[in-house]
Amino acid sequence: MDAKCVATRGDARNPWTSADPRERLAPGWGLGGAPRSSCRTGGLRPRAVSLAAATVRTRRRGGLDRRAGRDEQARIFTDILGACRDQPVLISVHSTGRAAEVVDLIERHQHPGIILHWFLGTDDLRDRAHAAGAYLSVNQAMSDAILQAVPIDGLLPETDFPARQVGAHIPGAIAPLEKRLCGIWGRSAVEVRQQLWTNLKTIAIASGAIDVVSEELADRLVAF
Repeated sequence: MDAKCVATRGDARNPWTSADPRERLAPGWGLGGAPRSSCRTGGLRPRAVSLAAATVRTRRRGGLDRRAGRDEQARIFTDILGACRDQPVLISVHSTGRAAEVVDLIERHQHPGIILHWFLGTDDLRDRAHAAGAYLSVNQAMSDAILQAVPIDGLLPETDFPARQVGAHIPGAIAPLEKRLCGIWGRSAVEVRQQLWTNLKTIAIASGAIDVVSEELADRLVAF
């Protein structure tokens, strides 16, 4: 399992209309591993997952990937979801080629902080995931059809991205995505930015993660 620091920052006076990607909030730590990597290295022991969940502050990563064996991945992901039960965390979920299996598992082991990363499942699977309380994170590399299909109140921008595909130079540069959402949603730049922050506030409160993120970020979210 690998740990990473994830952070973004907006203008202190108006965090949704004037975000400068060169600035950063105090970091929140996350821990996780790509599903196929976890299987390739022999998987993760349930005890290790539980101990990690108790010590890492805000973000975990797990899920399923078609490029590795299904059964072992499902066991590991189930362990992760079990370890995060009642924990104040956000869980980034990978689902490449195994969207149906992932939705089945998040329906069975529901958590209010689940975020489906780069989800390419069918309309029905997306609706089921949304009904289970999951959010979908998107980036500039996704098609207009996919962006339009994601419920407005269930969308989060990705600040961890494949840079070659999105035309951004540093993490947190989501302006191109926001510009596209203006056209897709028929909203102004201010309204789009405010919606994204509102979505983050909603999932942070529902999951309890708002109590463990940096004080600066928590204050900004509560201010909405």
